[in-house]
Amino acid sequence: MLSVALLAGCTKTPTVEPEPNIDVNAGSNVEYGTFKVVNYNILQGMVADKGNNYDNFVAWVKEQDPDVLALEECNGFSETSLGALAKRWGHEYAVLNPNNSGYTVGLTSRYPIEDVVRMLDYPDGARGAIHAKINGINFVVLHLYPFSTWPHNVGASGTGEDYRLSEITTYLDNTIRQYPEEPSWLMMGDFNSPSPYDKANTAGTWEYRAQNEVLSSGYFDLVHEAHSAFQSSTTGGTRIDYIFGSKAMASNVVSARILKDDFTLSGVSDHYPVCAIFRIKK
Repeated sequence: MLSVALLAGCTKTPTVEPEPNIDVNAGSNVEYGTFKVVNYNILQGMVADKGNNYDNFVAWVKEQDPDVLALEECNGFSETSLGALAKRWGHEYAVLNPNNSGYTVGLTSRYPIEDVVRMLDYPDGARGAIHAKINGINFVVLHLYPFSTWPHNVGASGTGEDYRLSEITTYLDNTIRQYPEEPSWLMMGDFNSPSPYDKANTAGTWEYRAQNEVLSSGYFDLVHEAHSAFQSSTTGGTRIDYIFGSKAMASNVVSARILKDDFTLSGVSDHYPVCAIFRIKK
């Protein structure tokens, strides 16, 4: 367990446009395009669509047409089989972070995935993270510890929030804090913890220590900044799935939202995807 000193407070957040109805080429001689990122916890390897050869899932991803897709709970997949599936929705590149729990995180992309680092931590129930670079943007994909106590079911000696704070501190120390000269960062995944921004919409008692560590490290909660109204990311009515962006990324957000449509509302997962679209130079 790491001993961690929390950073106080959260930095002032930039304004994010709530809708993508802007001309990305307006008012500049620089040519711009858009870059779409989707994060999705697919519930035990999209088991609900496995018997259908993942046809519905593939059709949904092709319709969304993300440039990068981050996934949690890639259960049953190897990096090879995830790569084969990704090719069906037009992504030539895929990486996976295998771990002892079987609840792996993955990343697929239409562009090369470079400088891949697999970050692992193995108490009962931990899922690990991936750090990689795509088109000059640093991606951190993670799935934080899900249980209320740790070690899970082994005579608990701490709280789940203790371990989530330990995990997130490790990931921050080895990514955005280690490379302060790198401006472009996106951190996403299933954080298994609500945001302090959502206290009014969150049942129970939460400490928000893991979330505050993220928010005080130069990251901005893109969905929160884009929408004043609360949006749940799970069928249970909580918001625990996020895409966080550094200032350079948050300043170029076109839209950010939770995706709720016929497919994602059909019961294929207990989580809803999170989507963010960015303006980037071509």
